[in-house]
Amino acid sequence: MPRDGAVPQRLVTGSTLEDAGFDKCVTPRGIEKILSTAQELVPKLANAEIVELWCGLRPDTPDHLPLLGPAGVDGLTIATGHYRNGILLTPITAKLVREWIVEKQVSMDWEIFDPLRFAGGGNIADGGDSLADDQASGNPAGSEFAHK
Repeated sequence: MPRDGAVPQRLVTGSTLEDAGFDKCVTPRGIEKILSTAQELVPKLANAEIVELWCGLRPDTPDHLPLLGPAGVDGLTIATGHYRNGILLTPITAKLVREWIVEKQVSMDWEIFDPLRFAGGGNIADGGDSLADDQASGNPAGSEFAHK
């Protein structure tokens, strides 16, 4: 994808997917994969200058579903863990976050994305080890948020 109006034109290409934990290092295998694919599609890139390399992380969750919604701490709403689908889920994520913050209710069933679904133990806000003590007592954190 052309990045700017510079001459010669700059191009951004990517991406890879490697299970690297929290290591944000560009790997030779990843670079080779991207370069070989780009050159296969556009052979003239074989002599192009590499100006910049970048590496990022793709936040994931144990069930591969994002964490969306009230996080059990007053005023904290979470939207993370989209893994490879962040750009695709941006519109619905923005809609839900806006509804939680502005309307205090959401227009769809969101429990499958509840940020507290992996929590257990005491409430962090009260000095415990998780955000879920309200759930254990039958009063789920974020229960002030209703469905339309």
